[in-house]
Amino acid sequence: MVAKDEAGTYNVTVNNVSATLTVLSPTSTPDTPPASSNQTTPETISERMTTLVVFLILGIFVLLIGLGYRADKSLNKGEMRRAIAGTLVTGFVILVFLSLYYEISNQPLVIAFIELCYIVVGFYFGSKQLQKKRKWRRKRQSK
Repeated sequence: MVAKDEAGTYNVTVNNVSATLTVLSPTSTPDTPPASSNQTTPETISERMTTLVVFLILGIFVLLIGLGYRADKSLNKGEMRRAIAGTLVTGFVILVFLSLYYEISNQPLVIAFIELCYIVVGFYFGSKQLQKKRKWRRKRQSK
Protein backbone atom coordinates (compact mmCIF):
# COMPACT_ATOMS: atom_id res chain seq x y z
CA MET A 1 0.00 0.00 0.00
CA VAL A 2 1.27 3.46 -0.93
CA ALA A 3 0.07 6.61 0.83
CA LYS A 4 1.02 10.20 0.02
CA ASP A 5 -0.28 13.23 1.88
CA GLU A 6 0.78 15.93 -0.58
CA ALA A 7 -0.29 16.59 -4.16
CA GLY A 8 2.25 15.72 -6.82
CA THR A 9 3.51 13.01 -9.14
CA TYR A 10 5.44 10.10 -7.66
CA ASN A 11 7.26 7.13 -9.19
CA VAL A 12 6.27 3.93 -7.38
CA THR A 13 7.86 0.48 -7.72
CA VAL A 14 6.22 -2.67 -6.33
CA ASN A 15 7.53 -6.19 -7.09
CA ASN A 16 9.76 -4.84 -9.87
CA VAL A 17 6.79 -3.10 -11.56
CA SER A 18 7.05 0.67 -11.87
CA ALA A 19 4.18 3.11 -12.24
CA THR A 20 3.49 6.79 -11.86
CA LEU A 21 1.19 7.87 -9.04
CA THR A 22 -0.51 11.25 -9.31
CA VAL A 23 -1.92 12.64 -6.08
CA LEU A 24 -4.45 15.41 -6.53
CA SER A 25 -4.91 18.26 -4.11
CA PRO A 26 -7.82 17.99 -1.66
CA THR A 27 -9.85 20.51 -3.72
CA SER A 28 -9.60 18.53 -6.96
CA THR A 29 -11.31 15.33 -8.10
CA PRO A 30 -10.33 12.78 -10.76
CA ASP A 31 -12.56 14.63 -13.25
CA THR A 32 -10.94 18.03 -12.68
CA PRO A 33 -7.32 19.04 -12.99
CA PRO A 34 -5.26 19.87 -9.87
CA ALA A 35 -5.64 23.42 -8.53
CA SER A 36 -2.14 24.34 -9.72
CA SER A 37 -2.98 23.53 -13.34
CA ASN A 38 -3.43 26.38 -15.84
CA GLN A 39 -6.13 24.53 -17.79
CA THR A 40 -9.55 26.13 -18.04
CA THR A 41 -12.70 24.04 -18.13
CA PRO A 42 -15.70 25.09 -20.21
CA GLU A 43 -18.63 26.46 -18.28
CA THR A 44 -21.97 24.70 -18.17
CA ILE A 45 -24.67 26.03 -20.44
CA SER A 46 -27.20 28.31 -18.77
CA GLU A 47 -30.95 27.79 -18.76
CA ARG A 48 -31.37 31.04 -20.71
CA MET A 49 -29.00 29.87 -23.46
CA THR A 50 -30.77 26.50 -23.59
CA THR A 51 -34.13 28.22 -24.04
CA LEU A 52 -32.70 30.47 -26.76
CA VAL A 53 -31.29 27.48 -28.67
CA VAL A 54 -34.58 25.55 -28.43
CA PHE A 55 -36.57 28.50 -29.79
CA LEU A 56 -33.97 29.07 -32.52
CA ILE A 57 -34.25 25.46 -33.68
CA LEU A 58 -38.07 25.57 -33.57
CA GLY A 59 -37.99 28.84 -35.52
CA ILE A 60 -35.84 27.24 -38.20
CA PHE A 61 -38.30 24.34 -38.43
CA VAL A 62 -41.27 26.71 -38.89
CA LEU A 63 -39.30 28.73 -41.46
CA LEU A 64 -38.45 25.62 -43.48
CA ILE A 65 -42.07 24.43 -43.43
CA GLY A 66 -43.22 27.91 -44.48
CA LEU A 67 -40.77 27.99 -47.38
CA GLY A 68 -41.90 24.53 -48.49
CA TYR A 69 -45.56 25.52 -48.33
CA ARG A 70 -44.94 28.79 -50.16
CA ALA A 71 -43.49 26.96 -53.16
CA ASP A 72 -46.72 25.19 -54.19
CA LYS A 73 -49.26 25.89 -51.41
CA SER A 74 -49.13 22.30 -50.17
CA LEU A 75 -46.89 20.07 -48.10
CA ASN A 76 -47.11 16.89 -50.16
CA LYS A 77 -43.82 16.82 -52.08
CA GLY A 78 -41.39 16.01 -49.30
CA GLU A 79 -41.44 19.45 -47.67
CA MET A 80 -41.98 17.99 -44.21
CA ARG A 81 -39.09 15.54 -44.62
CA ARG A 82 -36.83 18.33 -45.81
CA ALA A 83 -37.93 20.60 -42.95
CA ILE A 84 -37.32 17.90 -40.33
CA ALA A 85 -33.97 16.85 -41.78
CA GLY A 86 -32.87 20.46 -42.24
CA THR A 87 -33.86 21.35 -38.68
CA LEU A 88 -31.98 18.41 -37.20
CA VAL A 89 -28.86 19.14 -39.22
CA THR A 90 -29.03 22.81 -38.23
CA GLY A 91 -29.53 21.81 -34.58
CA PHE A 92 -26.52 19.53 -34.82
CA VAL A 93 -24.37 22.36 -36.19
CA ILE A 94 -25.56 24.64 -33.37
CA LEU A 95 -24.60 21.96 -30.82
CA VAL A 96 -21.14 21.68 -32.36
CA PHE A 97 -20.58 25.42 -32.03
CA LEU A 98 -21.97 25.48 -28.47
CA SER A 99 -19.65 22.64 -27.48
CA LEU A 100 -16.71 24.96 -28.20
CA TYR A 101 -17.78 27.26 -25.35
CA TYR A 102 -19.90 25.13 -23.02
CA GLU A 103 -19.56 21.69 -21.42
CA ILE A 104 -22.39 19.87 -23.20
CA SER A 105 -20.68 17.01 -24.99
CA ASN A 106 -21.54 14.10 -22.70
CA GLN A 107 -25.06 15.04 -21.64
CA PRO A 108 -27.58 12.27 -22.47
CA LEU A 109 -29.93 14.67 -24.24
CA VAL A 110 -27.15 15.81 -26.58
CA ILE A 111 -26.18 12.21 -27.34
CA ALA A 112 -29.83 11.34 -28.04
CA PHE A 113 -30.15 14.36 -30.35
CA ILE A 114 -27.08 13.33 -32.32
CA GLU A 115 -28.41 9.78 -32.69
CA LEU A 116 -31.77 11.17 -33.82
CA CYS A 117 -29.97 13.26 -36.45
CA TYR A 118 -28.30 10.12 -37.81
CA ILE A 119 -31.62 8.28 -37.99
CA VAL A 120 -33.63 11.08 -39.61
CA VAL A 121 -30.99 12.07 -42.14
CA GLY A 122 -30.46 8.38 -43.00
CA PHE A 123 -34.21 7.94 -43.42
CA TYR A 124 -34.44 11.05 -45.59
CA PHE A 125 -31.72 9.96 -48.00
CA GLY A 126 -32.83 6.32 -47.84
CA SER A 127 -36.41 7.20 -48.74
CA LYS A 128 -35.20 9.31 -51.68
CA GLN A 129 -33.32 6.29 -53.04
CA LEU A 130 -36.37 4.07 -52.48
CA GLN A 131 -38.54 6.49 -54.48
CA LYS A 132 -36.03 6.48 -57.35
CA LYS A 133 -35.90 2.69 -57.32
CA ARG A 134 -39.70 2.38 -57.40
CA LYS A 135 -39.91 4.86 -60.25
CA TRP A 136 -37.28 2.92 -62.19
CA ARG A 137 -39.18 -0.37 -61.61
CA ARG A 138 -42.45 1.16 -62.83
CA LYS A 139 -40.75 2.39 -65.99
CA ARG A 140 -39.21 -1.02 -66.55
CA GLN A 141 -42.54 -2.85 -66.03
CA SER A 142 -44.43 -0.53 -68.38
CA LYS A 143 -42.07 -1.31 -71.30
